[in-house]
Amino acid sequence: MLITRLRAAIGSSLLVLAACRAAVPTSAIAQRVVDSLNVAIDGAFRAGNAPAAVGLFAPDATISLIGVADIHGREAFANVLTSVFAQNVVREHRFTALEVETYDSVMYERGTFTWSAAPKGQDAKIDHGRYSLVRRRAPSGQWLIHRFLENLVP
Repeated sequence: MLITRLRAAIGSSLLVLAACRAAVPTSAIAQRVVDSLNVAIDGAFRAGNAPAAVGLFAPDATISLIGVADIHGREAFANVLTSVFAQNVVREHRFTALEVETYDSVMYERGTFTWSAAPKGQDAKIDHGRYSLVRRRAPSGQWLIHRFLENLVP
C-alpha cells in the first residue's frame, strides 16, 4: 500500500516536472525567440515608431540608458522615444545576444549592441556597448522587456 502511494506520488511529480519543463524554451529556441524580438526592436527604432518600440516593453519596465536617469514605465518611455524620434534618425539599434537563460516566465539576456543615430540631416555616429535585460512572459505569451540596462564599451 505504501509503495503504491509512493509510486503514484512520484509519477504525479514527474508529470508536473515534465509540464513545467515543456513551458520553458530550450536554449536554441530561446535564442531564436530573442533574436526575433531584437530584430523587432531594431525595426521599430529605425522606423521611428515609438508605439511599436514601447509595445515590446512591460507596462512597469525600468529602462536604464547611458547618461540619463532611469525611465520608469512604458508611458514615460513612449514620451522619451516620441521626442527622440521627432528630432533624430536611428540608422541601427542592433542587439546581439551572447547569453540567454530562461526560467519559466522569466528570460535573462546579456550581449552587445550597436547604436547609430543622429539629428535629422546629419551623419550618424556609431556606438558599441553592452546590455543586460530581463524579459517576462505576459499572460498573452508575449515576452516583454521588464528591465533594461546598457553601457558603452570603452
